[in-house]
Amino acid sequence: MNLSTNENIYLDANFLIAYFVDNHNDHKNSKKLFALLLINKNSFHFTPLTVDELMMGVHEVKNKAEIKKGSKKGYSVAHFYPELKAALEYLLNNKQFRLRQFENNLTDSCLLALENLKKFNLRPRDSFHVSYMQDFDIKYIVSTDKNFDRVKKIGINRINF
Repeated sequence: MNLSTNENIYLDANFLIAYFVDNHNDHKNSKKLFALLLINKNSFHFTPLTVDELMMGVHEVKNKAEIKKGSKKGYSVAHFYPELKAALEYLLNNKQFRLRQFENNLTDSCLLALENLKKFNLRPRDSFHVSYMQDFDIKYIVSTDKNFDRVKKIGINRINF
């Protein structure tokens, strides 16, 4: 990865899930990359959409682990409130993180998400992530989702972990 310092980086939920869930398969890789990105004084951007995906992803990974331990039904998302609260507080109380919403015209940004869906054959949520990045002029996304490689032609680069 040839990333300079002080870059703006969009964080996909799969990176945050891996980082905050200790038994996640990509946990160690996410921690290593995150340390490097922090040292390079990069700024990290995420949206309420990312937070929603983070909450559901943490629930999914932790619930699978609980079911393997013998819980027959699993747990609700609310059961993991302490873990979710700790993750969100970390993101909201760190100066290098920035919770964002569309800054330009909301209607145009939603229409751009629709165009991204068609142009790059993305899922709706991913097309919104790309639209956010376009709105914020962010050129990097940390994600294991190879679908984001489809937007390289518009100057958005995926950083795998």
